[in-house]
Amino acid sequence: MRGFPDINGFYAMLYGTGGVDFGALTASFFGNASGAVFPGNPCFTATDFLGMYPKFFGCPTSFTGLTITSGSNVITGFTDQNFPGLAVGQLIVNLNSIPKDSVVTSLGTNTLTISNDAIANDTILTAYEKPAMPLMAILAYIF
Repeated sequence: MRGFPDINGFYAMLYGTGGVDFGALTASFFGNASGAVFPGNPCFTATDFLGMYPKFFGCPTSFTGLTITSGSNVITGFTDQNFPGLAVGQLIVNLNSIPKDSVVTSLGTNTLTISNDAIANDTILTAYEKPAMPLMAILAYIF
């Protein structure tokens, strides 16, 4: 958790240290039982959340025949038939070619701009067009 004291400070706050070392000893005991990583947990992303709870994102939509270029955040090759379903703020999930937690930032004439540069060339894009929960609500939950 951000802004909270380290685990030893937390247990010292709860139990005090009046002659008995509940700090490091208690931290060791509870820390080993919890499975949590101290002094901090690794970053948790919306893409990680998707892997655990896919029902919150709805069905994925795949777009083929596109041009995704490594080092560029612009995706081209959309047609008028498949383009209208996309909107700003939608989560893009192509872990082989696009970094985690990339979202649509703008729509152009049959082009799409995403929040991160592609990390590999690709021709397929997977997006979640109709999530059960807005991405902002999911991000508020995991951060």
